[in-house]
Amino acid sequence: MKKIYYYLIATVLFLSGITFAGTIKGKVTNGTAGFKIPKNIEVELSRFVDQKQDEDFKLKTTVDKNGFFTFKDLAVNVDSGSFYQPSILYKAVGYTGKKATLSAENPSAVSDIIIYEPTNSDSLISTAIQHYLIIPTTGFLEIQEILLLENKGDRTYRGTIPTESGKFITVNYKLPKAAGNISIGYGLMSCCVEPADGGFYDTMEILPGEKQISFTYKIKAPNKTIKFSREFSLPTGEFDVFFYGKNAKLSGDKLKELPDQIVENKVVKTFQAVNLKAGDKVIMNIAGLTGEPTNWSAITLAGVAGVLLLVGIFVFLKQKKGKVTNKEYAVKETLDTDDRDVILQRIIQLDEKYETGKLNKTEYLLQRNKLKDKLK
Repeated sequence: MKKIYYYLIATVLFLSGITFAGTIKGKVTNGTAGFKIPKNIEVELSRFVDQKQDEDFKLKTTVDKNGFFTFKDLAVNVDSGSFYQPSILYKAVGYTGKKATLSAENPSAVSDIIIYEPTNSDSLISTAIQHYLIIPTTGFLEIQEILLLENKGDRTYRGTIPTESGKFITVNYKLPKAAGNISIGYGLMSCCVEPADGGFYDTMEILPGEKQISFTYKIKAPNKTIKFSREFSLPTGEFDVFFYGKNAKLSGDKLKELPDQIVENKVVKTFQAVNLKAGDKVIMNIAGLTGEPTNWSAITLAGVAGVLLLVGIFVFLKQKKGKVTNKEYAVKETLDTDDRDVILQRIIQLDEKYETGKLNKTEYLLQRNKLKDKLK
């Protein structure tokens, strides 16, 4: 009976086009100067389908003396939206390799993993660029923040101040006092975000390199004028304000007015502050609002993958040699269909192009955010 059962299973898999000839190889290295990887460190391989982890699939192996690992006999042609990803838990921090897709044409892939030693010092953590988009609406200010965090060191920052949950704060986002309806977006996870007076905490560790963060919120504006401030918990190299108010006017301390920008035939007023220190505040005054009464439900932190719908989107480019600039890009359609499988496949293809250097960072972030919005 067992022989018949396995024969039937093999027949079904054969007819469905699934084969088990895939291989994923990789090497584990320690990115912290002077440190090596532990002997026999364990690597776990996970499979994702439609961006969700397959809980029934889990493989583990250990590295050899040179840090290499291999997973063999993996299924290929399982699903157009599926991929594999190796990971390591090292000193209570998770590290992953790049996503790997397997097919009959390309049954093997390489996915290396870099681990780092931890640190409790935030001296090398900063915000390279922060974009602050303001859109006045009836009785509200719609705010979207997009930040490029930087860890200039070679250690993973894991925070020192514990929250009520026992996790450690890595970034304290201190929002204006009247902020509400906060929605977290790209780069933030609901499992690692905790509400706090005046904003929220992020408890996710910050690895060396760059990380993009986005979130949105509303500020009640019942009067025709409003004054509010944004406090910075990290040193910030460049704070750019994009004001979409047609008839309203914005002014503020530390802000230098820049030439207006035209986005899809709409005038966007721009302002900038540079070299802000942790604890600094930028005070903003807005006049010419509608002044109508407002109301919303209880303030909650909602894990939202999408971002605020805008007439245009600004993404930033951190160029080589330490030069920081910001550029304007209009949102472009990247798909002719909303088919979920096609969207997921496009996201995977974008990731692969970026990893191999075939797509620059600015265009990669723009296209990926647009595709993720379609999955909502």
